Amino acid sequence: SSLRRRSDVSALAQLALDGSYLLDDGKDISFTERLKNCVGIYDEAVETLSTKQMWTLYVDAVLKLNEDMSSHQKLRRKTLGSVFKKAFESGSLEEDKYVQYLKLMINVDQPQESLVTAVLTKAIESYPKSTKLWVLHLTFLAKQEAPASEIEDIFKKALANCTEDLLSLWTVRFQYYHTRTDLPKALEQTFKDAIVQPPTIASHFQPLYLEFLVVTRNIDAARKKYLEIQKNCAPCLELHRKMSQLESIQAQPNVDHWRKCHENASHFFGTDNIDVWIDFLAFERDHGSPRNMQPVFERAKTRLDADLVAGFVTEYELLKNPLI
Repeated sequence: SSLRRRSDVSALAQLALDGSYLLDDGKDISFTERLKNCVGIYDEAVETLSTKQMWTLYVDAVLKLNEDMSSHQKLRRKTLGSVFKKAFESGSLEEDKYVQYLKLMINVDQPQESLVTAVLTKAIESYPKSTKLWVLHLTFLAKQEAPASEIEDIFKKALANCTEDLLSLWTVRFQYYHTRTDLPKALEQTFKDAIVQPPTIASHFQPLYLEFLVVTRNIDAARKKYLEIQKNCAPCLELHRKMSQLESIQAQPNVDHWRKCHENASHFFGTDNIDVWIDFLAFERDHGSPRNMQPVFERAKTRLDADLVAGFVTEYELLKNPLI
């Protein structure tokens, strides 16, 4: 069977690499020669049995060789590049191997544009739903300083094809505009697009948007946007936390607005999250009005799930008397 064949090939190739006496009468041969023998065994194997599994075995063996860079770095790298290229040309790369090959080619100072483009095209044709491959496509375009129109085109195609880990696509697009300081409006548009997406994407970008507004405009712009997002978008705990944190670092925080962040967080997330209540109470103790602590404490006990109340009361006691 092919599995038997694969284990035989693997063992033989390892013997060749080790310079085993079984293959060469015990002569001491150079690493270059041993590597050549090892590659030869795999070349013969893929010629006989050109399956994805056999090519994966071959690529994995050469990847393993590249983990040790104590000698012959150039030779090891060159061999890896050449084996990947042969596997690609035979149409026998599995999805994760395409990802490894592309990373290897893109993460260099000057990628070979035509080869990377050919591999990307074939990879995405073979695995159109692979978010990782689309992310690499966008990463490569960004590295090559492609125009925004091309980034947008590929981004839209990626969204149309992918169903998992969409946040990574949005992140690459965001990073692209972050480096394009000549397109400040496009960066803000990215935020506007992202904050109305499903929660995994929205909750990542909403807090970043507030920070962006504080840095590029002022705290008032962030306060205004916070109220707008809070009213129009799905609840996001990180949004309230970020706005609260931004208030806390102002020379003159707006205490009423700051309290609003805690009220919103406890309103939307106060049934199963003790921390939102403890944070609210700490705020009243240190920055708000300590006489509000008791009413907030009572509200928390009625809102929290029954099995969380005892733990909450203990934390509240520690908050009131930190030296217990």
